Amino acid sequence: MVIALLAIAGFFALICLQNTILARKQYDTYQQLAMVARSGGYREQRLGRISEVNLDGHSHIAAVVRDRIRSGDDLNNQGHVYIHLKGKRQFVYIVSDSLGDWGFVGRSWNVGTVGRTEGIVYAVIYWVLVLILLLWSARDDRHLQAEIRALADNIHRVRYDHQAHPLLVPPSSRVYPLAYQIQGLEGDVTHWRRKLTVRSERFVQLVDHLPQGVMLINGQRQVTIVNTAMATLLGHEISRDRHPYVDDIQTFALSHMIEHTARDAQSRHQELQLQDDTVDVDATTVAIRKGPDEIQVLVILYDVTFMRQVEKMQSDFVQNVSHELKTPVTAITGFAETLLAGAKDDPEALDKFLHIIQTESQRLTQLIQDTLALSRVGSSNDHIEKVPVAPLVQNALNSIQQPLKDRKLHVNVELDADLSLDTNRRKLSQIVRNLVNNAVFYNKEGGTVSIVGVRTNGGIRLQVSDTGVGIADDEQQRVFERFYRVDKARSRNSGGTGLGLAIVSELVADLGGSIHLASQLGVGSTFTVALPNAVASEHNQDN
Repeated sequence: MVIALLAIAGFFALICLQNTILARKQYDTYQQLAMVARSGGYREQRLGRISEVNLDGHSHIAAVVRDRIRSGDDLNNQGHVYIHLKGKRQFVYIVSDSLGDWGFVGRSWNVGTVGRTEGIVYAVIYWVLVLILLLWSARDDRHLQAEIRALADNIHRVRYDHQAHPLLVPPSSRVYPLAYQIQGLEGDVTHWRRKLTVRSERFVQLVDHLPQGVMLINGQRQVTIVNTAMATLLGHEISRDRHPYVDDIQTFALSHMIEHTARDAQSRHQELQLQDDTVDVDATTVAIRKGPDEIQVLVILYDVTFMRQVEKMQSDFVQNVSHELKTPVTAITGFAETLLAGAKDDPEALDKFLHIIQTESQRLTQLIQDTLALSRVGSSNDHIEKVPVAPLVQNALNSIQQPLKDRKLHVNVELDADLSLDTNRRKLSQIVRNLVNNAVFYNKEGGTVSIVGVRTNGGIRLQVSDTGVGIADDEQQRVFERFYRVDKARSRNSGGTGLGLAIVSELVADLGGSIHLASQLGVGSTFTVALPNAVASEHNQDN
C-alpha cells in the first residue's frame, strides 16, 4: 500500500517536473524566436503554431494581454504571461523595445500538448517498473512474514519448553540479527532450564529425605510438593501429581490451620494428633506469597510421638518410684513410731516389728539398686572379659535359697561345658540374676525352674523357664516396661520391684543381644536371651 501511494505520488511529481521542463524549454524557444524576429522584422506572422503579435494593435490577443498586464503582472523589459483563449491555455512571450510592445503567442507546452506519444510510452514504462517493484516487494513481504512467523513459532516453543525448529536465515535477511539472537536465547534458556531441572530434582530429593513431613499447597489448594515422611505421618500413600490437599488431610484441626493461613497469610503453630490420636505431631503452617494475588501454604509436621512417650515414661517412672519408695518408707516409719510408742517393751512385738523393718529396708535397698542399674545401662566404659556362665547361675541360685525352699521349687540347670562369653561381667550377672529371680518369684509352689545355656555362632543362648502363672498375650510386650507387674499384689509380697525384666531388656539391648518371651496362662513362661561376644559387637560398632 505504501509503495503504491509512493508510486502514484512519484508519477504526478514526474508529470509536474516534465511540465516545468517543457515550460522552460518553451520560454527559451520563444526567446530565440524573439531575437530572430528583431533581426528580421517579422510582425503578425505565423511561425508554425507560434504567432507573432503586435501588443499595441487592436487584436483580441493584444487586448487580452494588455488586460493581463494591467491586472498587476510586472514584466520589466521582457517576460511572459499565460492567457486563456477559447478554453485553451496560451503562452505569450512579450518583448518591449523601441518598436513597441510585441511578442509571440502559442499553445502552452505540457505533457498533454507536446510529446503526447512519448509521454504515454514513458508512463507505460514507469507503471511497468512500478508493477515489477510492487510484485517484488509483495514477494519479499511474504518471505519476510514467513520468516517472522517461523521466528515467532520458535519463541513460542522455547517459552513452553519445546524443541525449536531449525531455521536457516541467510545473513542478507532483514531478520538475521533477530534470528541470531533468538538462537542464542534458545541455547541460554535450554541451559538454564536444565540447571533448574537438576536443582529442582535435588530439592525434591532433599525434601523427600527429610524426617519432617513437608507439603506445599498452591493458591488453588492443590498439593505441588510432598515427601515420604508426610505420607507416613498421615498414614496413607500420597500421589505426587497435583491434586486437592483435602484428599490427603482428613484431620479437621490441620485443615483449619491451612485454610486460615491461606486466607490471612499468617503462619500458625499447633500440636495435633493424627491417625486416630495415635501419632502426635508438631504442626506449622507458613504463608508464602507468590505474586500479588497468590498465597501458598507450606505445611511442616514434626513427629513428636516418641518425645511424648518418653515424657510419659519419665512421668510414670517418677510416679512409680515415688509410690514404690513410699510403701517401704511408710512401713519403716510406722513400725518405728509404734516401737517408740512402747511396743519395744513387748519382746514378741519387738522381734516382729524389727523383722518387718528389716524386710522393708532390704526392699528399699533393692529398689535403689535396680534404679541405679537402669541408670548405668549404656555406659561406654564397661570392662570386657571372658565371663564363665556357670558361676553366675550358681550365685543367683545361692542368693535365693530360702525362697526356693519355702516354695519347694525344683531347679534344673543344663549348661554346655565351659560355657562363657566375652562381655561385661556386671551386666551379664544382672541379666542372669533377674531372670532367675523372676522365674522363682512368679512360680507356683512345687514348680520347676529350668536354666539352659548353649553356645551359638559367636555367642551364647540362655533360656530360663518356669511353671508359674504364665502371662496373657496382650501383656507379654508390657512385661518389659518399668514397674509393670502382671500380678501386682503377689509381686509386692515376694519383694519384687517391677524393674527386673525392664533391666534385663535394656541390658540385653545394650550388649547387642535379643530377648524373646514364650508364655501360656496357667502353664508357665520361658525367656530366651541371645548374646554375642563383645569383640564382634565392638568391631561392628567401630565399623
